[in-house]
Amino acid sequence: MGSPESENGGGSNDEAQIKTAITQAFQMATTEVTQQAWQRVMGTEPWIEDTNIIQGNDYPITKISWQDALDFCQKITTRERELGLIPADWHYRLPTEAEWEYACRAGSQTAFSFGNDVSQLNDYAWFGAVSGGSAKGESYPHLVAAKKPNPWGLYDVHGNVFEWCLDAYQPKLPGGKDPLVELDGVNRVF
Repeated sequence: MGSPESENGGGSNDEAQIKTAITQAFQMATTEVTQQAWQRVMGTEPWIEDTNIIQGNDYPITKISWQDALDFCQKITTRERELGLIPADWHYRLPTEAEWEYACRAGSQTAFSFGNDVSQLNDYAWFGAVSGGSAKGESYPHLVAAKKPNPWGLYDVHGNVFEWCLDAYQPKLPGGKDPLVELDGVNRVF
């Protein structure tokens, strides 16, 4: 987990590589939660006041807090259990930072899931200058799954919107077995 010193931004305290072991199986959605999914589960539109955000069923949810994301996970878990769509011992939750990074990199040791060649990033991600501009929607979230997925079929893991993680932020990655930083009332990892 983390980035080697040779990687842009790597080696800083909160990005230094550290040995991590994920011992529990987990699954991850193939895309960011869409506005349509959020509306169906939560019945709200937190992005509606921001006129710069393009609205549409297949755009990612924005303008939500970490607690909002947890509430979404709980509500969709309850709903799908009641409908018999998931077993009683399954639940939706935010990934830990270690799980998210592992899924993002698709198990690779490279800077990106597709390797170290930053010139390919535009094929996989909306980010910075690729996403920039001043027209409505140009520097804001884009359609989910509009770029190539990583080798495990996950879209937008290298750029579009930030994804909340379960962990509290710490300036140094914890490492170890199934790391999770649990602290109340502090900054969260996204």
